[in-house]
This record gives sequence, C-alpha cells and structure tokens, in this order.
Amino acid sequence: MAGTKIEIGSLEEICKKVLEFDPKIRFVSVLSEKGALLTSHKKEGIKLLLNERHQEMLFMEAALVTRMHKEYDEELGKLEFVSIDRERIVLVGVPFDGHLLYLTAEKSIDLKKTVSKILSAIKFEYNTKLHNNQGMKK
Repeated sequence: MAGTKIEIGSLEEICKKVLEFDPKIRFVSVLSEKGALLTSHKKEGIKLLLNERHQEMLFMEAALVTRMHKEYDEELGKLEFVSIDRERIVLVGVPFDGHLLYLTAEKSIDLKKTVSKILSAIKFEYNTKLHNNQGMKK
C-alpha cells in the first residue's frame, strides 16, 4: 500500500468503523511509526485503564515491537498483527501504510475475525483514497 498515504480524516473514520466491529472493543487508535498518537476513539462509558503518560509509553513500545517484528518479514512472511494478552484485556496492533492501528478489547474477542475486518476496512479506505486521487488527475 505504499505510495498513497491515508489522511487523518480517513484514519478517524477507520477508528470509528473498527470500534463498531465488535462490542468487546474498548479503544481504537492509529499511531505513527514511532508511536505518536494520530487519532483515537473509545467505547462510550468505559474508563481508560492507563494514565496519559503510561498510555504514551505503551504506544511507543507497541510501535517499536511492531517495527522489530517486521524485520523478519522476508523469512517468515508479512506481519499481520501483534497481540499482547494481559490479565484484564488484550492489546492488538495491526500495521498498515506506515501506521499502526492499536486497540484494546475484552479478552474474549475473536482476534482473527476482528483483524480480518480491520484489514478489509483499511484496504477499502486505501482503495477509495487511491481511486479518488486517480479521478482527480484526469
């Protein structure tokens, strides 16, 4: 998907869509390659479990872990997602287009199904953006 970056407005739309995929999803964000928060949305009525400082540290760590795992893409295949299973929640990172979609969810979520939906939404958003850019060039 290199070449056409998805804009912030589109990233916000992706977050909103992902939040609706499953009621077990608590929080969705899009991070830069270095872990900076670009946009986020949380489920209504939930309290975030980390304070702002710890959340920033977690985002940077997630971005670093994802970049480190991508080092093995040639030998092991493209990285689809990274998940961390904690006692209270699961954290999931899905790399795309130089970004990281990062979410927290209840432990009982079906990760494969959710990640499949996320990848489809990202692909749709990217293809829509690409199509709109090509249409503007004509």
